[in-house]
Amino acid sequence: MALFSEGWKDPAVLRPVDEWDSRMQSEVEAEVLALMAAGRRSFIVDLDAVTHLQWRILPGLVGLSRQVRQLGGTFVLSAPSPYLLDILAAGDVPGEIPIYPSEASAAMGTFGASAASVLWQEGERERSGLGV
Repeated sequence: MALFSEGWKDPAVLRPVDEWDSRMQSEVEAEVLALMAAGRRSFIVDLDAVTHLQWRILPGLVGLSRQVRQLGGTFVLSAPSPYLLDILAAGDVPGEIPIYPSEASAAMGTFGASAASVLWQEGERERSGLGV
């Protein structure tokens, strides 16, 4: 498990690897807050190398996104696998955090390319709206 940060980019890109558990959540939070203290305001978390998200971290992930927004920043997720999208949707994350199919589309801020839609899907809870 590792977290790679490209904080010099604009937007800053964080690349967690392997399972995203509470330890990884703490590392992501610390890195985002440190980059914000250094003046960064835009963040992409690339999920391409994440193999599993523990459901327990989802409230913390949403909380971090809200904190970044309150401080005038943006926080998005990119490149989740269909498996990770299912986990994120179960926690209603797409209703709170924009999710893009690739880092490039996230960097462009192409809302039309977002993997999360405003439409509910059968069997999903309110606001998860996963439309891939």
